[in-house]
Amino acid sequence: MSTRPIPYLYHQTSRTLTPNAPTFDPAQKTKSWVAPMPDGAQPTDLVTFNIVKDDYSGFATMTLTWAIASALNLPDYFPPYKQLFGTFGQVSFPVVSKAEAEEVCKEVGGDPATLQDSMASLVAVVYPSADARLWTFNLSGGPIQAAGLVAQKNANGVGAPGHWNGLTWVPENKVETSPNMPVPIGPVAPGSTLVMINTVYMLQEPDAPAPVVTGGGGTDPNSAAILAGVNKLLAFFRLV
Repeated sequence: MSTRPIPYLYHQTSRTLTPNAPTFDPAQKTKSWVAPMPDGAQPTDLVTFNIVKDDYSGFATMTLTWAIASALNLPDYFPPYKQLFGTFGQVSFPVVSKAEAEEVCKEVGGDPATLQDSMASLVAVVYPSADARLWTFNLSGGPIQAAGLVAQKNANGVGAPGHWNGLTWVPENKVETSPNMPVPIGPVAPGSTLVMINTVYMLQEPDAPAPVVTGGGGTDPNSAAILAGVNKLLAFFRLV
């Protein structure tokens, strides 16, 4: 028996690597690979692929239209929010850019004209970027720190859906997942199996049969012609 990696036909991608992929359709399986549609094929034509069963117990086939086989269906991805900090001596504090502060101020009903840098009176403050500050704004008679609201809004990732209820961000549990569509594989030899080696499934194939060598008693016309020629030469030299 010989062992080799499973011969997947196509590379996989993700929303992070392919941000311009079509909008995710949760009614369809998540699909991270693309099979190029051949010239002359129609989107409604069917194509059948070999696949590995979900439980890795063997092999199966999967039939799709070319419209599905040649398209991606990737869930949205909301990258983690990276909180920035300013420092004053041994003290660090969260900061945001002025654009972020203005945006969140408007979202909760504040007035961006009231934005101010709460640390402006201090010297020797180190900031991570040009306009990152401890911005505050007035709302309901008191100063509100923009950095805390921005962090709260992005707790589930930048761009994750939700809405404000007063000064509390309410996440919207937008479920955008679906079962993965198997990646097609290339041809495998009859009798092949799948085995786990160091936590990775591999393809195990039977060794090819040894070639059968035959000899003697053959009637190859080329061999017969050569033998006849040799006999003629021997007869000639005997006559000389």
